[in-house]
Order: sequence, then C-alpha cells, then structure tokens
Amino acid sequence: EIPRVTGVQTCALPISHFGKFALQATEEAWVSAKQIESVRRALVRTMERKGKIWIRVFPHQAITKRVAESRMGAGKGGIEKWVQAVRPGFILFELDGVDELCAKTAFRKAGFRLPCKCKMLIKDTPSMWELGLAGKEKRVGAAGMDPRAAIAKKGKK
Repeated sequence: EIPRVTGVQTCALPISHFGKFALQATEEAWVSAKQIESVRRALVRTMERKGKIWIRVFPHQAITKRVAESRMGAGKGGIEKWVQAVRPGFILFELDGVDELCAKTAFRKAGFRLPCKCKMLIKDTPSMWELGLAGKEKRVGAAGMDPRAAIAKKGKK
C-alpha cells in the first residue's frame, strides 16, 4: 500500500521557472520512472520534436518488494521500482517553443499517463527560454533560424 504524502508543495508553487507552459500536480501520488519516461515520449511525439522540454521530476526513492511466500527475516527485498513522491502544487514538466494549442494537447496526453490529477499553467511574463537564459539554441531548417526568432516573427505579423 502507498503511504499518503500529506501537505502542499511550497517551493515550486504557482509559477513555472524555465518554460512558458507547465504541468502541475493537484493531488499527491508516487510517480515512477516508467511513467516519467512515458510522459516524456508523449510530449516529444506531440510537439513533433520542436520546442524545449524540462523534466522537473526525478525518481530519487527506491521501492523494494519481498518475494512472494518468503519467510520472515532474511533481509530486505530487492528494488522493484524508483519513484518520486509528488505533493499538490509540484511542477512536473515545463514546455516552451510551441504554441498554446500544441502545449495543451501535449499536457492532455501526458495527464493520461500520470497517476495524479494535473493542471496546466501558463506564464504571463517572458520565460527563461524566450529570454535566452535557459536551454541551448537549436538550428531548425535550411535557413538555420532559432525557434525563438521564428516565434518573435510570428508575433510581429
């Protein structure tokens, strides 16, 4: 049985740090390494390898399990999986470099793969990626234009 993680996440509460869009947990859960990788793949596939993804959740805690019908004693069981205990308000993933519709679709698909309810946050101010303070610049297409410049051009039209 999963022990309940009580309380609210206070250090990463309302705003995303790196990207313009963020996925925030609204209830407590254990998020396993397999679930994180599944969400990452869904995000990359939905975004069609454009933009940037920040994975803010990492499975630090090892969960062990004893063999069925084992006798008492004989030590602790082997590691079954790695998890992260997530509280309400914890930012799981962040996105930037894509439009709002694409981010909404990606986070909707990600929500199906997570064990907790989540909501999408949208940052009003420019993100760290838009300011050029986080992430590497990517070269896209034959023109070699940075995605940030392409987004800025779309906004001016």
